Amino acid sequence: MTSDSAETQRQQNRFYWQMLLLGPLALLWMYSLSDVFIFAGVREQIPSFRTQTTAGSDRGGPLRPASGTDVYLRGSMWKWEPQLVLKKGVSYNLHLVSTDVSHGFDVDAFDLHAVVEPNQERVLRLTPDKVGDFPIRCEEYCGPGHEAMRGRIRVEP
Repeated sequence: MTSDSAETQRQQNRFYWQMLLLGPLALLWMYSLSDVFIFAGVREQIPSFRTQTTAGSDRGGPLRPASGTDVYLRGSMWKWEPQLVLKKGVSYNLHLVSTDVSHGFDVDAFDLHAVVEPNQERVLRLTPDKVGDFPIRCEEYCGPGHEAMRGRIRVEP
């Protein structure tokens, strides 16, 4: 092996180990920055979003919005939050936001289907007509945890 090819091989090996060791850190750093920048724009458009999404979930419980109010849901890898408890027969506006990548929002029981793009708000109208627990699924591939991405809407009488 000539000295040029040996040096090239050392550089390639060094690059390989740098990517192997630093690559995950770089991805984590890029993900955290994108979350800050993308969500910052959404937060400006929806001043009460932060309050609405944490009202019940900061204590570990589901969000129980007042009858007929706007409800804010955030999709991020790999969950829809917060969990909701709604009243049967009452209409709600569901404001959907993604903080990272495109996510699907599907509640088959109420025929609700939407694709939510980062930094864009989607609003769906929901008037629950049945009581029970209903899963929210992501039907838009959003990464390696996509299959486990879930949320929940509980409807009470």
